[in-house]
Amino acid sequence: MDRRRVLGVDLGTSAVKAFVAKIDDLGRVEIAGSGLAPTTGYKKGILKDPHAAASAIREAVDCALLAANFPMQSIWLGIGGVNIRFYNARGIIAPASSSGIKSKDIDRACQAARLTAVCEGQQVLHALPNLYWVDGRQQRESPVGQAGCRLEVEVHFVTASKDFLDELLAHVKQNSLCVAGVVANPVAAAIALAPAPGERVLILDIGAGTTEIALVYEGLMVVSASLPLGGDYITGDIAFAADVSFAHAEEIKRYYARLDGQRIRQDTILDFSDFGITNKFLPYGFLHKIVETRVDEIFSLVYDYIRPALQYYPVDEIALTGGSAHLPSVVQAAKTIFQLPVRIRRPKGLAAEYNHPANTVCFGIVHYAARQASFIETTRSWSWRGLWRKIAEHF
Repeated sequence: MDRRRVLGVDLGTSAVKAFVAKIDDLGRVEIAGSGLAPTTGYKKGILKDPHAAASAIREAVDCALLAANFPMQSIWLGIGGVNIRFYNARGIIAPASSSGIKSKDIDRACQAARLTAVCEGQQVLHALPNLYWVDGRQQRESPVGQAGCRLEVEVHFVTASKDFLDELLAHVKQNSLCVAGVVANPVAAAIALAPAPGERVLILDIGAGTTEIALVYEGLMVVSASLPLGGDYITGDIAFAADVSFAHAEEIKRYYARLDGQRIRQDTILDFSDFGITNKFLPYGFLHKIVETRVDEIFSLVYDYIRPALQYYPVDEIALTGGSAHLPSVVQAAKTIFQLPVRIRRPKGLAAEYNHPANTVCFGIVHYAARQASFIETTRSWSWRGLWRKIAEHF
């Protein structure tokens, strides 16, 4: 892999996005080319057809490489949906030397935590040490160099089924691509949005088929998840209620998202004949009710899932991103259900032509890849807080 360029691929439930990024001497990322291809093979957030997904990856990569005018075969792949799992666990060990805790001791503690939490058949994508205890004293910074007789580490694990990964990567390889690394989409979204070290924020990346969750608490990723909820459910409701195909319903939803609801009366009749639907007229209020009802349900389910974690890690803001974050009802629904400030966030440092919430994860993937390519000597149990600092330096 060229150490000055990385190729990130976001395998989404409705589309595959690819970014070719150039990395300068300071580690800053510049997008040199992008590609997009429709995804097939997903059903309710579950990848059912890896062969079709791999073909879509190849198509998106070819588009990005053509735009960048640079050949590459090694990709960093972002995955989400219910194919990935999340765990928090603690590992306890006695440091090997009385002269001070070393990075190898932290690795051993992470491995001890892994043995207690990660099920057989799961492959660890990320092991993120969050908290440390040295002789019972809690701290957030790495204890390397400190003296102690007992080391305890709390680790946030993100895993994927080994069988699932092996099958997917085999199909990708058949398309003449090599996967340099796999990134979980909630982790990529958090990296792209780069919360400040003191921020307490809940990131919700709302895609077509999934909602990726990342709770970042003062520089620590303490909770992440991927729920099979997204914009496709809204599209399905429109298709059923308006008696049109799913493809036509998606076009109607996109058109609705561009309308200014403050300036349109509820009884305004919208003409959708231009979308290939003969004599199809729908009141704005009819569409608004469909979208608003489903958006409320999605946020209610997300809130029910994350509420126990919010009791331990209260946040100050909800950050929305992803392709479905632009729908008119989304921000207000989130404010009503979470009773917190809500805003749509876009990736920091991304050029205007790419700076859309739908590109958040792909930008996070290339940032993650740039870090891994630039800092090969870093220990495996690298600091999540340190990664925030590196990203802040890039910007």
